Amino acid sequence: MDVTRDGDGWVIRGNNDGGCEGYRCGEKTAIKVSNFAYNLDPDSFKHGDVTQSDRQLVKTVVGWAINDSDTPQSGYDVTLRYDTATNWSKTNTYGLSEKVTTKNKFKWPLVGETELSIEIAANQSWASQNGGSTTTSLSQSVRPTVPARSKIPVKIELYKADISYPYEFKADVSYDLTLSGFLRWGGNAWYTHPDNRPNWNHTFVIGPYKDKASSIRYQWDKRYIPGEVKW
Repeated sequence: MDVTRDGDGWVIRGNNDGGCEGYRCGEKTAIKVSNFAYNLDPDSFKHGDVTQSDRQLVKTVVGWAINDSDTPQSGYDVTLRYDTATNWSKTNTYGLSEKVTTKNKFKWPLVGETELSIEIAANQSWASQNGGSTTTSLSQSVRPTVPARSKIPVKIELYKADISYPYEFKADVSYDLTLSGFLRWGGNAWYTHPDNRPNWNHTFVIGPYKDKASSIRYQWDKRYIPGEVKW
């Protein structure tokens, strides 16, 4: 067998070492393995303990609870709200042996929902950085008791910090398996059983189910049902 690189995949082809006899015996079947993909499962995402560092006070918002009556009051709410827009970034570093193509959304702790989009060539250590603009609305309500004819301050403090945590998720690996060659004269597996040795290509997907035509399992399980499959 000869194995050669072809674009993002590999071609495996029989060779003629040792010679052969017969009609078109020198035309060897080829198998191309290509379109490697890692499909991430967002539902399997989980993370470890979150570590915070470099905690810094960003803003202190102060409000006042005022009581103009002659008796202490506690029957009203004081609501403080703070809105801010910030930019953030997140970097993921990986090392994989094959090309990776994926696009999934995850809810990252203390960051929110981000979309991870990757396409990196094989045999590289690489990083994918995501960023965006985040608007933070912080609202806090309190119900203090305010003495008669007085006012008291009410405040909230907003902090920022660096966070780090380990995380993991499951990935389904898939690739295309394309068979290229000519069909045998008699007893070939195509449903019409042509006898003129036509050249034929067919692609199966190895990995998660894609469709009936590309599923080896489906084609095999339904092979005796007329009209259901073509192999």
